[in-house]
Amino acid sequence: MIDKTGSDINAFTDKRYTKYFIDTNTECVVEYIQLLSDMLLNSIFDKKEYDKEKDVVREEMIKDADDAEIVALEQADSVIFAGSPFEYPVDELKYHVGKHVLQYDKIVEMYRAFYVPGRMILSVCSANSFESICAAVSKSFFVRESHKPAVACPSSPILSFVHQTNIAYKIVKMPINPVHICVGFRTCSIHDKDRYVLKILRRILSGSLSSRLFMILREENGLTYSSYTSSDYYEHAGSFTFYAECDPEKVFKNGSSGKPGVLPLIIKLICDLIKDGVSKQELDIVKSSYRGKMMLSAENASSVASYNAKNSLFNMVSPPNYSNIYSECV
Repeated sequence: MIDKTGSDINAFTDKRYTKYFIDTNTECVVEYIQLLSDMLLNSIFDKKEYDKEKDVVREEMIKDADDAEIVALEQADSVIFAGSPFEYPVDELKYHVGKHVLQYDKIVEMYRAFYVPGRMILSVCSANSFESICAAVSKSFFVRESHKPAVACPSSPILSFVHQTNIAYKIVKMPINPVHICVGFRTCSIHDKDRYVLKILRRILSGSLSSRLFMILREENGLTYSSYTSSDYYEHAGSFTFYAECDPEKVFKNGSSGKPGVLPLIIKLICDLIKDGVSKQELDIVKSSYRGKMMLSAENASSVASYNAKNSLFNMVSPPNYSNIYSECV
């Protein structure tokens, strides 16, 4: 059905939620609301099909376990979010081999506990009228039957972030040549408008070929091909991370030249930011770029639907419309 209409369906799991999405045309919206409700609430976990898919997921985890970039970022999260559930990856190989393997019955139990309408958010962005969307939802499995957890939902975990006053670090040895470096900080929650300041800062540092990180590490010193900054935000805290990949001989010093390597240059960049901030020219360029990207993104129905869903999930109070984010928050 999806293929015949040229639509796309996919899903992913974040540390905070699982997202299922369908990108389709206006004529199919009503039909696919029904399809999505049936898939999420009435799935039959055939044991043979489950075993096949489990093997596919295990192969994905084997691939991730050998991906040094993913390992480095996960290790950074384990330090930044230490003391909370966010320090752990969404999935890892140990849950697919040996004594930690998740059993079929446990998976079905979790599905029955969490996959109920009361724990779901439906976000639709289309040209269809609000009345037609409501009518479609009223006929769907989201409200057609009374769905209650078949088993009790686990209680919410207690968040107790480790108070960090000293530098914390982790070193993971892998049989590879490049070194993958992450330097990260715990930052504000998704409820704090400072996150928009951090988004602007992220673009100044690694948003383009003229960004600071690119210029310092690649253009001026020829140290690395891959570098960027990233950020995440949850209810209680967020993160801001610098990432770079380089030759082992360029971590601390730039080979035999004696000049600073990747790590000291990243630290100097951070110190310069603390001391001098950013220039007006950098800020003006990035704000203009950010405005243009937001205008384009506002025409993307998938982006708007995701934005509205996250606002509902995180109980955001009076969030701006997606098209007004730049004017109200930047």
